Amino acid sequence: MPKVGVTVLCYFLFLGIFCRGADPGGDARFYGTEIPAPPASKEKWTPPEGPKLLAEITELLFGLGMADPRGCEYRQIKVMTGSVWGNYDGHQWNTDGTPIQTHGWILPADGNNPRRFAVCWNGWVYPVLAVGDPCNVDEDVQKQLQPLDKKKNQNESFQRGLWTYMDAVGDQPALSYETPVPIKAILLMRIGKPELASSLWALAYKDPDVPTREPPKELKEAYEGLATTWLFSLYNRAICAQMRGDDDLALVSFQQLAGILPEVRKTDATLPNTSKPPAEKEDPFDFLKEVPHYLADMERRHKEPPRKSALEVGRDNFPDKAAWINALIADLEDVRAQQDGQPGWVRLDKNATVKALVQEGNDAVEPLIDCLEHDNRYTRSVHFWRDFAPYRTVLGVQEAAYSALCGIFQTSFFDIRSTGQDLTNSGPEARAKVVAAIRTKRDGNGRPSSMKTPGASGRPRRVLSMENGSGISDLPGTTASLAFQRRRSNFHRDGRGRNLIRDSIASSQRMGMFTKIHPTWELRFRSP
Repeated sequence: MPKVGVTVLCYFLFLGIFCRGADPGGDARFYGTEIPAPPASKEKWTPPEGPKLLAEITELLFGLGMADPRGCEYRQIKVMTGSVWGNYDGHQWNTDGTPIQTHGWILPADGNNPRRFAVCWNGWVYPVLAVGDPCNVDEDVQKQLQPLDKKKNQNESFQRGLWTYMDAVGDQPALSYETPVPIKAILLMRIGKPELASSLWALAYKDPDVPTREPPKELKEAYEGLATTWLFSLYNRAICAQMRGDDDLALVSFQQLAGILPEVRKTDATLPNTSKPPAEKEDPFDFLKEVPHYLADMERRHKEPPRKSALEVGRDNFPDKAAWINALIADLEDVRAQQDGQPGWVRLDKNATVKALVQEGNDAVEPLIDCLEHDNRYTRSVHFWRDFAPYRTVLGVQEAAYSALCGIFQTSFFDIRSTGQDLTNSGPEARAKVVAAIRTKRDGNGRPSSMKTPGASGRPRRVLSMENGSGISDLPGTTASLAFQRRRSNFHRDGRGRNLIRDSIASSQRMGMFTKIHPTWELRFRSP
């Protein structure tokens, strides 16, 4: 057979491996009101002989609802993943998800539902885009146990140290059958493979940069770390599904989180705490505090009928300017923008809907102020401190309205004081102060005095200053700061901040860790 013919044949054979169970019509989004539970979820489990700590944690986590792989066939699968960075399509970044091929435990087929589901390596059931051939768990774990060549895999080496420090693991490593993550040891215990679980547990906690690091030895510490990793996977799935408009999956995931979180906290409270005095104990699940609000917003979206955006309808098809502006403000809930660095900011001012509002100038000011003051919806844009930490902020619609107002007035009304801060997570008091400042500006000038002609960039040069480690100003219409703050760290804003920031910028740029200094900014340091 000619070489070209062999190549084509191999291509179609490869496609055939992943052809069973694909969603009709090729739409990768999930449509439904629930994710099915695995068949063995309520079956009794007898711990195998092995590490007592792993057996205890396995009992606790599966008692809380971790997806049980027992009785499910282990096969090749294709699932949709998400990231707060979005997806790179070869030309640009966008908020779409990324389908990946991995291995997981496929649930039995349901004759009433063509969609298949699988237990994945992060302990959750995922909708499956396609099902492939049977695989071998033992062989996959051996791949995870292979020594890491730090020189060839610098990024993964760096990431491994962060996964067990911050307990937040992104979709691709969490779902991979080749990458060691501590939570995977718990699934191995559940399916009766304690030797492999013990080996993976020990390896996953090895930090290539800290050779003396060991896995936690106390039940509470281990439980909190693994529960954080487990819950973060579902939180990340919900957040990223909302970003890309996969709303049924986002809603179901937020509902799962809201139902499980109280029980996770209750279990944590029963475990003895011997490592830290109670006064020093932080809430390990604080990163999920906004879940009730995100869930309520997704429930609101779910009840509303689909509609065309104002930009799709076209300005000329609205009866007047007020109707056009109100429609644009209604569309702020679908503003999608990615963060462009860490630490970094979300450029809402680049969004077409926000730009259209800026173009309306003074006529849009009062409706935007009203939105800023009273609108509690959320956008599809997410801000975060670092991707390896579990905290995420879904930016509120008020943040997009604020960005438009900054574009109209050509100035900023809100000072960022710490990395990861934004108007949305600064609370109602900060929001009220910004509204008051904008009204003062409006009333003092009668109308925006620095209005520019359409197409002007409207970005004055801003200065990032440091006083005792605190960032002072942000670029109008963005969320930004270079103040250096770290969860579970030993340093605070004590005068060393300016050196930490300078060192952080330098090291981040050397490592290619997305740090960017905007060309319209200066970076200055002031001695404390």
